[in-house]
Amino acid sequence: MPYRFAQLRYAHAAALIVALASSTASAQLLFGTQALRESNPWAWSENAGFLTFRRAAGFCNNVILRPGLYMSGSAWSENTGWISFGNGPINNATYSNIVESTPGGPVLNYGVNVVFDDVQTASFRLSGWAWGENIGWINFDAGTATSPPNPARYDFNAKRLRGYAWSENVGWFNFDDLAVRVEYYCRTDFDQNGSIDTLDIFEFLNAWFSQSSSADFACTGVNVQAIFLFLQSWFAGC
Repeated sequence: MPYRFAQLRYAHAAALIVALASSTASAQLLFGTQALRESNPWAWSENAGFLTFRRAAGFCNNVILRPGLYMSGSAWSENTGWISFGNGPINNATYSNIVESTPGGPVLNYGVNVVFDDVQTASFRLSGWAWGENIGWINFDAGTATSPPNPARYDFNAKRLRGYAWSENVGWFNFDDLAVRVEYYCRTDFDQNGSIDTLDIFEFLNAWFSQSSSADFACTGVNVQAIFLFLQSWFAGC
């Protein structure tokens, strides 16, 4: 690409960022959307074997975690098949896990919520139900009844899942193992270096201008909406 064209392109992008700053900075997202760290996508069950939260390369293809809101997407086990954490709640906030009326008819609004639990440890309790066609329901509240209690949860500081979930048909799913674990990172930390800074903006813009699927921030394509959502998340922090 000619050097002058590259300068103009990024100058226009910088101007867009400044123009959007006032509108996006007001968004109070205390904890940003978490993306799966694809090198550590595993949970374990004694009876079902390994469960991977990675369906394919790319943020939108894996199980997404939104602290304070919900999880969405499906995990895969060679022994039990697909397990759905929900497709996004009907009201776009949390899953009610009951049948709700919609214009298209009654719908079971099921899934796993990510409930803020402890301000000191930045811990989020996983609550609700996941579903597998071959094994039925998985209860993410069941770990509270163990002795000692070890509920399924998201450890925001360690960026990993912890605790246990229960299936009547295959038993416990373990998220608490030291080596076999499910890890996440802040989606806005685009270069995954552990901090959110201006480098993330330029890395995102590089991906967006090259039409890389990694810039599909809204899971609707590499479009203007992806830029708006990335900037909203970046200014709000994580």
